[in-house]
Amino acid sequence: MTVGADDIRCMARLLGIQIFEEDVDAIAAIVTAVRQTVDRAHASGLEDIDPFIPSGPSPGASWSARPPQTSGVPAARHADVLASEATDLTALDIAHLAELIRCREISPVEVTRAYLAHIEALNGSLRAYITVTADRALAEAAAAESEIARGGGRGPLHGVPIAYKDMILTRGIRTTFHSRVFADCVPDRDAAVVERLSTAGTIMLGKANTYELGAGDGDLFGLARNPWDATRQPGGSSSGSGVAVAAGLAAGAVGTDAGGSIRVPAAFCGVVGLKPTYGWVSRYPEGWCTVTSIGPMTRTALDAALMMDAMAGPDPRDEAGAGVPASAFAARLTGHIRGVRVGVADEESWPPIDAEVQAAVRAAVRALEDLGARVEPVSLPHAALSEVLAMVIAHVECYGRHRRFLVDRAAEIGTFFRRALTASQFYTARDYMVAQRVRRLVLRDFMAAHAHVDAILTPTVPYPPFRFGETALALAGGEVNPRTGMGRFTRWSNLTGFPAVSVPCGFTSVGLPVAFQLMGRAYEDGLLLNIAHAYQQATAWHRRRPPLAHLPASTAPSSSGKLPA
Repeated sequence: MTVGADDIRCMARLLGIQIFEEDVDAIAAIVTAVRQTVDRAHASGLEDIDPFIPSGPSPGASWSARPPQTSGVPAARHADVLASEATDLTALDIAHLAELIRCREISPVEVTRAYLAHIEALNGSLRAYITVTADRALAEAAAAESEIARGGGRGPLHGVPIAYKDMILTRGIRTTFHSRVFADCVPDRDAAVVERLSTAGTIMLGKANTYELGAGDGDLFGLARNPWDATRQPGGSSSGSGVAVAAGLAAGAVGTDAGGSIRVPAAFCGVVGLKPTYGWVSRYPEGWCTVTSIGPMTRTALDAALMMDAMAGPDPRDEAGAGVPASAFAARLTGHIRGVRVGVADEESWPPIDAEVQAAVRAAVRALEDLGARVEPVSLPHAALSEVLAMVIAHVECYGRHRRFLVDRAAEIGTFFRRALTASQFYTARDYMVAQRVRRLVLRDFMAAHAHVDAILTPTVPYPPFRFGETALALAGGEVNPRTGMGRFTRWSNLTGFPAVSVPCGFTSVGLPVAFQLMGRAYEDGLLLNIAHAYQQATAWHRRRPPLAHLPASTAPSSSGKLPA
């Protein structure tokens, strides 16, 4: 079924929907893609399929408690890391920082000052931060230093500087969602994840850049730039979080993921990004989207586990997380994966993919086999239908949250997000029900696969970071729109609610990062991180640093995060 511009205009008049004439053709194309996919899915026979009904922790999956394989935090590899490896504190991962802070070889104030200096030098070029909270960071660092000196350490994150995606509410600190609609929003409360990480003693460096409302453009503050090549996208929508970690502007960061928004920028920036099991990290007070999770972005799998130890756990304020189990992530990182079963889908079923990405992912599979993992084929027959239909679910739920802005402030919303939000008004009940039925089928596919394997491996993104303004990529198997194709592998775990982690696994011939993705059963986040940890112990891709000396001159707002004139 093809929906034309005149159809959109007619439906808009009948429904009383305000649309911009410049948006009509794009909206028609979006709705046409949805209807054609719905028709194709419906033709396969969905009448007897129950729709997916989100109900807290991922339906159809149960948590299997396993005793920790080690205790405490794995020891830092080098007690004398400052002397032997680096004098730049921003080059150290969280595990090393934690050990050095605990031993009082360095202080939280020293570390925080180092990060703030790095931000001051590079943020104008990279646009990683929208708002930098320098005064608050130094005050928190001084408090942490004093507390640690008195013997009151709070754990491995105490004194560690991190960033928050600027869609996560922070009390008293502007939270813009990179949108003119929220440009002056100063929340009166912290999100639950901020509460937890603050209790763990982290230092807030600021609010990291993002796409508008997680799905649009970035014309208010400018899009973040990839530190490996500033002419290329860093991925999104947790773009600033990925850039900050990769470029040494934060030791770790917090992102959100509704279709790959943690894992895609992690892949494009060469860092680790975990989308946890749905609900395991509380989304309070923004728990309205059934495909969204909050998770860490770090340089190593161990660092992600350390952050998850603080972030995850039950929260009665978030219905999806009220009954989740307590967490013990770092304790599971033994680095041993002999006998772990890793499923790899038949490459013939993959979407069009870049040849260098394919080669790097194949090499990663061989590396896991060398570490003792058993690689087995898996089938995901309904995954191909999920790309467009996952968008239907996300956009309909987003419209339910933000519809009032289409009525009152549409002109203030960026073009990309406004068109997606407007298009969702033309989806039918049939469109939404078919999407939820396909979601159920995708869940069944993954549950069937996980009956035989512990994790499923794919590329994270089918291609490396692409240039700003690039609208088509020629790949083996066909041409793709790089902006809309980034989530072809990542959306699956948002539909199921199962965990997934992106792990750096190489570079292209021009020095761009490549990553693979591991997807697991509900509440087996720790298992995925252990596989990633084992891989990182055997490889060195995650230790590479971007060539920051070659960055272009600053073109972004200052690190104060002030609005441009």
